[in-house]
Amino acid sequence: EPLVATMFGAKWLEMAPLTALLALAMPFWTLQLMFSPATNALGQPRIYARTNAIGAVVLVSCFLVGIHRGVNGLIAGWLIATPLLLIITAQLSMKVIGTTARALSVALMPSILAATAMAAVVHYALRLVTNWSHPAQLAVLMALGASVYLCLLFAFARDALAELILLVTKRRLPGGA
Repeated sequence: EPLVATMFGAKWLEMAPLTALLALAMPFWTLQLMFSPATNALGQPRIYARTNAIGAVVLVSCFLVGIHRGVNGLIAGWLIATPLLLIITAQLSMKVIGTTARALSVALMPSILAATAMAAVVHYALRLVTNWSHPAQLAVLMALGASVYLCLLFAFARDALAELILLVTKRRLPGGA
């Protein structure tokens, strides 16, 4: 709600719950999109083309089924299609990339757990700032969320945090990678 109100104005507040639901699909979508640069770099652009074609079928099918239930059905389509497309893309890509579902899960787990904890803390912290202006709520919740995420990575996944810092500061990893 603070994000929607700050970015689009109070007249769009009815969209806040829908935006929150759509946000649940975005991690799946983001991870799915990360496979294509890897497979393309390894000389397998057909996988990218194939997953795009499959994605078009999966997304459109889910949207067409969902739209019969209105906006909520359309959002349900996103929530079904994005994990499904991620699974399909991962299955087509992992062998080429040289990883397994288990290795990928282990690598992602620190971020997934930190993001889940961050979301819970921000969700409950919103109750403490409901009387504040939306921009103030947004600023505090963003700072709190980022702090929780980074502190959890620092406490439990320092290697992942180091890679994140290198990525953000655009420094090279040791060894020239």
